[in-house]
Amino acid sequence: MDTDPHLLILRQAAAGTLPANVDANSPVPAEAVRDLVESGHLEAIDASSLSGSAFVDPRITVAGREYLGVLEERARAASLTGKAGKHVSSLLKWVFGIVAALLVAFLTKQFVG
Repeated sequence: MDTDPHLLILRQAAAGTLPANVDANSPVPAEAVRDLVESGHLEAIDASSLSGSAFVDPRITVAGREYLGVLEERARAASLTGKAGKHVSSLLKWVFGIVAALLVAFLTKQFVG
C-alpha cells in the first residue's frame, strides 16, 4: 500500500475527490497539502490561522499532474511486480541471447561443417 501522503493527495486531487476544506480535522494531512501548494503542485486558498494549517478548494495544477506521474512511476518501480518485471525482462534478454547463439552454432555446423 502507498504510504506517501503527497501521492495519495495528488491522486485524490486528480480524481476530483479531495475535500473542499482541508484542516486539522480532515482526513487529509494539512501539512502535506501545504507542501504541495508551496511547491506549485496544488492551488488552494490558504485559510491557515494560529490554530493550524487550513486550505479551501485545493485543486491540482499542471505541474501537479506531471509530478503525480513521476510519483506513480516511482511507486510502480518500488512495488514487487515492478521489481520482478525488471528482472524478468533481463532474464528474457539473456535467454534469447543464448538461444540465438545456439541457433547460430547449429546452423554453422550444418552448413559449414
